[in-house]
Amino acid sequence: MPGARILRERALRTSGQSIDVHTNSIPLYLPSAIGLDAFCSTTLCNYEWRLRHAQANDALNDIRHNLRLRSHLYKFKDSFVRGQRSNTRSRGTIQRVQDKVDTAARKYQIAHAALLSLAPRAVEAVGEHPQWEHVLKWMNVEQDLKSMTEAGYDLKEGRRKLSWIWLTPGVAADAEGEEDAESIHDGQHVTCITCADSHNGSHF
Repeated sequence: MPGARILRERALRTSGQSIDVHTNSIPLYLPSAIGLDAFCSTTLCNYEWRLRHAQANDALNDIRHNLRLRSHLYKFKDSFVRGQRSNTRSRGTIQRVQDKVDTAARKYQIAHAALLSLAPRAVEAVGEHPQWEHVLKWMNVEQDLKSMTEAGYDLKEGRRKLSWIWLTPGVAADAEGEEDAESIHDGQHVTCITCADSHNGSHF
């Protein structure tokens, strides 16, 4: 992208830095970052679209896995952990899992922001993923990062209200995004398997 060089030199002049800066501090100016400030070919937009789409899905998988693990660790701690030393160790283990959830959430948010930037220009966003925003939604870390067991109940409908991260197609929903009881049950079964694996691995 010839325009990326112009943007980089403009940014360096504005910041007062020398042109000879460390390579690891030079902005990459990927298609999602330049917006409409410089020309970018559709091919490059499509390349980054595929990268970011995969990155967002990988981050969601990491979030779900670690939320299942965190849910088990809390249950294990409440049921079996006794004594100050063991409680301190268990809290440290839970915090490390929480850190992984937070890291994956930041990764997802970065990928989602890039997808929003690319969507108007990436052909694949319109051709192959016309409703991608209904699957890869904006994430509210305060409300959405909850395990299945932490889900509240919708008082109007009288059923458990799961976060959308558990209702994406192929996880716990059908192709139309409706809740799939069998998939949700499978997810809860995975939590039980994680429970057994964690116990055998002596996480505490």
